[in-house]
Amino acid sequence: MKLSIIIPYYNAKPYTDELLSCLDKQMDDDTEAILVDDGSKEPYETAYKWCKVIRQKNGGASAARNTGLDNATGDFIAFIDADDLVTKDYIQQIKDKLSEGYDYLFLSWRTIGNGWQANIILRSNEDKFPPDNLCVWNRIYRRDMIGDIRFNTKKLIAEDAEFIRFVETKGKKKGFISDPIYLYRSDAPNSLSKRFIAGQLDTKRIVYYFKHVTSDMTYLIDDFKRDDAEAEVILMTEQNEIPELAKYAMVIPPRRTRATEIKGEPCGLVEIVPLPVRTQVVLWTSFAQAIGGIETFTYYFAKSMSKYYDIIVLYDTMDPAQISRVSKYVECRKNDQKHHIECDHLIINRILDPIPDNVHAKTTIQMVHGARITYADVPQDRDMIVCVSEYVKKTWTDKTIDAHVINNIVNMDKPKSTPILLVTASRLDAADKGLKRMLQLAELMEKQNVPYIWLCFSNKGINNAPKNMIFMEPTLDILPWIQKADYLVQLSDEEAFCYSLVEALEVGTAVIVTPLDILNEIGVMDGENGYVVPFNISDAYKTSQFLNIPQFKYHFDSRPIVKKWRALLGDKKPTHSYKPQKLTNIIVTSKYYDNELQRMVNKDELLMVPERRATMICNAGYGRRV
Repeated sequence: MKLSIIIPYYNAKPYTDELLSCLDKQMDDDTEAILVDDGSKEPYETAYKWCKVIRQKNGGASAARNTGLDNATGDFIAFIDADDLVTKDYIQQIKDKLSEGYDYLFLSWRTIGNGWQANIILRSNEDKFPPDNLCVWNRIYRRDMIGDIRFNTKKLIAEDAEFIRFVETKGKKKGFISDPIYLYRSDAPNSLSKRFIAGQLDTKRIVYYFKHVTSDMTYLIDDFKRDDAEAEVILMTEQNEIPELAKYAMVIPPRRTRATEIKGEPCGLVEIVPLPVRTQVVLWTSFAQAIGGIETFTYYFAKSMSKYYDIIVLYDTMDPAQISRVSKYVECRKNDQKHHIECDHLIINRILDPIPDNVHAKTTIQMVHGARITYADVPQDRDMIVCVSEYVKKTWTDKTIDAHVINNIVNMDKPKSTPILLVTASRLDAADKGLKRMLQLAELMEKQNVPYIWLCFSNKGINNAPKNMIFMEPTLDILPWIQKADYLVQLSDEEAFCYSLVEALEVGTAVIVTPLDILNEIGVMDGENGYVVPFNISDAYKTSQFLNIPQFKYHFDSRPIVKKWRALLGDKKPTHSYKPQKLTNIIVTSKYYDNELQRMVNKDELLMVPERRATMICNAGYGRRV
């Protein structure tokens, strides 16, 4: 009689070392141990020659146990979790009992550690484990009972329960061991139960609640069978008249529990655990305004890189118009801190933004969109740093000495119309954007009889502006105005990259700009594709030259930039599962403050929102679909 012990292992070395040390003192020639390393960060190694280690790509405990079964040669199978322990006579007690001719055994067990406490003692074959204790580690099976039955790899929890239900229908003679020879570690920090509660597992747990399941509710059999194929199913009821449901669900009395979904009758006992979110790239910014360079970076990055990666734009607050245009290409998600988010790469837009606690990335990339500022440093805990220009990198000196330089992507839809005017699109509430200088230039053009109309798209009005300088509300669809203009005017003190200059030159519009350090890098040439205005404008400056509008050819090639990002992020195969949500009309039924719109919404107001947002508003009782 040979016993095979299967140990699914994942990042539990200190506990597993202790377990193998315990087993070493009791191993014999008729016992084998198979440890399946399920893609741990560090491959597990041991000096014990009696322990066969098999390493495989991470697939979960089910996949690891299946590999163990495929390689086991014993007449009987035992399972031990890698972070648990057994007593010093575990093997001997099992073999002594099996020698009496049993097909399978139930093992008494107790907890160890500082977590919850239990001591389950079996004294007869009539004794049963608690209804939620369907675990393979407290059972020993004859190998031919298992046959070709395997664990369901679609489940990360409760895979034991399904396996047990299938196997035990084939057993005849059952035995038990009264001594608690299995020691369950209740305080293991990385246990599946703890990871489930933290929302870190993809597995589903569906709880059905019915006060009384009557014999005529046979439709539940098909429902349970369907859900059981991919999820843990629990039935909470005070009375169940359909015994067959126990084939597909754990049947327990009503109590407080956690689940990813609740079905059946209303029940206040279930706490919903959100499923984790997994993607390849997360682009994180704490806030996104109506206009701005970071906002434009987000839009062009999403538009260009969504062909190559699954991307989520994550934010705390984001202008609704920005959400609307970005969500045409990638998912925009408000960070509710409830969902555990895992990604290959986390791109952090703002230097002062910490990494959200609920986001876990293999690689963190800090974007540096601006020149060095005195009140902040590039965080040192990032894996990579990306500066948007060589100029930006130089301003940070030793802080970003190893930084990558990747110019910002520009990926515009070419507008069709070209009126004559001056256009500025800038945040004029910022001191360094040159509002005072703009007013000086406007005054000088009027003194020198240079006719102009100057449209200023900004988040701030202009006090004491001349009549031909017109304040315009911010718009994300600025390109038609830029293409119609004779010039794009940007009179900032400093720019790290300046999207608007590149966008203007791309559509054939000349620029009027101050002598920024970035001009050579993006290809602005005084007198050829625009005019460079001194920082200190004097009456001697001749604005009449603006009447000679330069004609030029210009092309900003984003393809090498995309290649740099692809080299940085790696070659992936996106699922492209994200689809822009259709918009739904709802009537507001109760006044409330809308976090997405960032304003109070009044009763009877008509809103057009994405379907998921409509569901949230209606479920909260603030609106109804029309």
